Amino acid sequence: MGVSTNGILVYGLSFDEGELNHSKLAKFLGYESPQGEADDADDDEDAGADADCERSEAVDKLLKQQGLSLTWHCSYDFPMFIIGCGEVTARRGYPEAVEDLPRPSEQQAEALLNLKNKFGGKLGVWLCSMWG
Repeated sequence: MGVSTNGILVYGLSFDEGELNHSKLAKFLGYESPQGEADDADDDEDAGADADCERSEAVDKLLKQQGLSLTWHCSYDFPMFIIGCGEVTARRGYPEAVEDLPRPSEQQAEALLNLKNKFGGKLGVWLCSMWG
């Protein structure tokens, strides 16, 4: 059958390719590396694979505390990101019913606005795909 593409519906803050710096996001959310690496680096490429994985897990946990998640879309080779809530994913051959468009709670809306003020991006309801 070939490669599948998932459809993803999510409310959140969408970033263009390369627009979201994960090191700066982690630091903004309160992550401090136990190894003392330069988490304030301008380039996400500076961290090693272990530190990058640890930081990614910490960011997921910190976002979850605010009722948010990091949605990957586009492809695994060239990922793009949405920080949001209410994600619905439909996998090829398995449609998902959507009762209502995803909308944030007051806490989630405030957290997203704070992130937008710091990192930019565009707020809205997004229909995107993940190839791979």
